[in-house]
Amino acid sequence: MKRKNLILKNNLYLSIAGISILIFFVYITNASLKNTIGDVYNQNIQESIQTVQDKIVDERLLNGSFSELASDIPDDMVALLLHEEDVVNLNSDSSSNVLLYFIEKYVLDSETDHDLISQNDSVVKKVLYRDERNQKKSFFLSLERLKVNNQSVTLLLSKDSSAWETYLLRSQLLFFLLLLLYLGLIFYFYHQQQKKIYTPIKKMTELAFDYSQYNFRQSLLIQTQDEIGELATAINKMGKTMEAGNLMNKKEKVFCV
Repeated sequence: MKRKNLILKNNLYLSIAGISILIFFVYITNASLKNTIGDVYNQNIQESIQTVQDKIVDERLLNGSFSELASDIPDDMVALLLHEEDVVNLNSDSSSNVLLYFIEKYVLDSETDHDLISQNDSVVKKVLYRDERNQKKSFFLSLERLKVNNQSVTLLLSKDSSAWETYLLRSQLLFFLLLLLYLGLIFYFYHQQQKKIYTPIKKMTELAFDYSQYNFRQSLLIQTQDEIGELATAINKMGKTMEAGNLMNKKEKVFCV
């Protein structure tokens, strides 16, 4: 007798519903984070760059030496003065050498972004890239045209903003871990239901069918202390009662003959 596995069907529906809810929750959460924390984080980086830029643009600082300029530049920020093919690092003692490498790679040595340097307008841009480990990174780039010693130069300020991309990546990893945990729980509960509910009920159904065909050779060996065990005991008693009644009927028929 072929029967539908309702437990498997219900667990499949539960899995699909759970996965859909998790995906929707992550989508809403990421969208909310981007519109709140992400915007605030990016705005803070831009403001920190603007603060340093305002100090450098100040006439008193521009008339000073490069060492005086470096004292106003945070260690986590790259500051370059660009004039034609010359590049002067205003913060050579900073801890942003890795960032400087990617600025050279994706801005100074890139034909697309290099055109930004030749523009007269101020530019603030977020540059997305992937590092050697193929991880998504980013940095903010600010370009400002200045006059230094009667020469037109471009002030390039940059600060790493990869923390936000790292946070999003970890959020996605956490989502996949939760998804795997959810699927694992679904599989575990399905296995337990299959073992403790579906399989015993299937055996009892087949046994009841055998009893209806007057086949009393089989009995159930289910001894659990729950409703399934009580039902199995009741079916066994029913089988013995039916078997005894069937024997009585056969004896009566023989006696009558």
